[in-house]
Amino acid sequence: MNTMKLTPKLLLASAALFGTALSSFAQSIKFEFSDVTEYSDFSYSGMSEEKSKAILVKSLEDRKEEFNQHLNEGASLVIKFVDIDMAGEIQPWRNTANSDIRYIEDIYIPRMTLSYTLSKDGEVISEGESKVSDMDYLFGANKIRSNSETFYYEMELIEDFIRDLNRKS
Repeated sequence: MNTMKLTPKLLLASAALFGTALSSFAQSIKFEFSDVTEYSDFSYSGMSEEKSKAILVKSLEDRKEEFNQHLNEGASLVIKFVDIDMAGEIQPWRNTANSDIRYIEDIYIPRMTLSYTLSKDGEVISEGESKVSDMDYLFGANKIRSNSETFYYEMELIEDFIRDLNRKS
C-alpha cells in the first residue's frame, strides 16, 4: 500500500494551491480616496476629515464581504471616492453645548461622486464616474437605522451602487 506522509511543508503547499484556485473565483472590492479635505461634507462627530476617513475605512472593511456578495463570480471592483456629502448636516447653532451633532433630516440627503472600474477575469467591463444619492434615505422600507453603525446611510448608498452596477453588467 502506497501512503504519503503529510508534512507541514506539504500541508502548506496544498493550502496555498487550494487558496490560489479559490481566489480565481472570488469577487473583490477595493476602495480608494481622493483628497478627503476637499469633500463637500465629511466629518463624523466633528472629527477631522482624516480621522473620519479612518472610521469610514473600518466601516467599509466590516461590510466588504457583504458588498462582495453583490458582484458576479470572478469580478473585481475598484471604487474611488471623489466626493462625499454625508447624510444630515452639522448645525452648531442648534446646540452650542454639543456643536458637532449631525442632524438627520430629509432635506440633507447622502450624496457621493464615485469613480469606478469593474473588471472580470482581468478585462474591464465597465468604468466611469457616477453621482449617487438617495432622496428616500429616511423613508425606504429597509431604512431602519442601527444606532451602533457608523456611516449607516453612506454604507447603504454604496451597497445600492454596487448592486445596481452589477445588474447593469
